[in-house]
Amino acid sequence: MDLLTCNSMHQDVELVELDPPPPEPLDPPDSPTPSTPASDAAAAKEFDDLLATLQPSVATLLREYRDVFPSSVSYSSIPPMRDIEHRIQLEPNYRVQHRAPYRLSVPEAQELKRQIDELLRQGFIKPSTSPWSAPVLFDQKKDGALRLCLDYRGLNQYTVKNSYPMPRADDLFDRLAGHHFFTKIDLRSGYHLIRVAKEDQHKTAFRSRFGHYEFTVMPFGLRNGPATFQMAMNTTLQDLLEDFVLVYIDDILIYSGTLEEHMTHLRTVLQRLRDHGFYAKLSKCAFAQSKIDFLGHQVSEHGLHMDDSKIQAIVD
Repeated sequence: MDLLTCNSMHQDVELVELDPPPPEPLDPPDSPTPSTPASDAAAAKEFDDLLATLQPSVATLLREYRDVFPSSVSYSSIPPMRDIEHRIQLEPNYRVQHRAPYRLSVPEAQELKRQIDELLRQGFIKPSTSPWSAPVLFDQKKDGALRLCLDYRGLNQYTVKNSYPMPRADDLFDRLAGHHFFTKIDLRSGYHLIRVAKEDQHKTAFRSRFGHYEFTVMPFGLRNGPATFQMAMNTTLQDLLEDFVLVYIDDILIYSGTLEEHMTHLRTVLQRLRDHGFYAKLSKCAFAQSKIDFLGHQVSEHGLHMDDSKIQAIVD
């Protein structure tokens, strides 16, 4: 489960001046906890099972780029600080936000402990002594599972807005009519593939009954997070955009006129992701389809259509 932002009605508990400056954060671990033979075997079987459902030419190509579809990623898997990293510029009149933890139920506390342990193992968070502190809370998903949230509203109100332009969905879709093959690539761990600038990591700190931690990678819920990620993807795929690639934050769409052309385009994108240290989640991708769901719409050679599931809901 991802750390997402939630709309909580809890109020600020404490405001603390940033004086003196926070101490230098500790460095993250050099490498993640090694995987076990059992987990490696399970991941390999899942990969092979998914490839068995694809066209042979697509499956062969994906085997060549298997490293782009790992079962998990860690801090050490991400390249050293990119030219683009998430920075948190504060307004001159800011006040450090230091909020008390919210009350959690027993199941929520157990889930929080599990997720903190996993984030520590991955190197995505580290122990913190920062004066900043955001509380955590939970939201219940439709299937009953608990989604962990970070309430960064206190930090966000003092964060200077990034003016980087976000793409308009209608402008993106205008490029797709007349193409016959589509692939959608969903990036694994999304924002966690972008590091937070070292000097800003202490601002992402959060408190819980299990300790005080800060992020080494970009968490969900920060102001300007979408703009930072869009900038990173646009830079990575700059020369391919609107030729045969569309990108909206962590969703990549590849479109082509013929299957042969599509395989070339797919290889180009996978190589670019490999070169720049971005990873995808195979189970959430779709390859070489004549009709595909993208940003809540069905895309085909005829243009846009309403999602079939939404049509069925109206009929029912």
